[in-house]
Amino acid sequence: MITHRTHDPAATGNQKGTEGEKKPTATVWEIPMSSHSRIGAHKTSQTSQTSGLAIAGLVCGIVGIFFLPIVLGPLAIVFGAMALRQNGSVMAKWGIGLGVVDIVLMVVMLVIAANNGGSLTWHIG
Repeated sequence: MITHRTHDPAATGNQKGTEGEKKPTATVWEIPMSSHSRIGAHKTSQTSQTSGLAIAGLVCGIVGIFFLPIVLGPLAIVFGAMALRQNGSVMAKWGIGLGVVDIVLMVVMLVIAANNGGSLTWHIG
């Protein structure tokens, strides 16, 4: 908080001159340094707070794209939803989105396998 006060040098005994002269005054603006340190420390503690569930959901979503999407996709959605309720982080939203992508990819792979006679192999050439 910035405070304003008027400084009167006559009050401290530093006044020179006769009694008929106008006394000089100075305006002093005080900014306490402790408020700056508290604000900066408060902001860094909020930004560094990441939920372990959000990280787990994001990792499950990324790994689920390549391995076991039928298992890791729903796990990513569950972990992401729990983390979203706790602190609403962006990482939790990405975990939910990647979990949905995992499930969609699994459904697409099952449809392709059903149309190829139960096989997910592609022959090039």
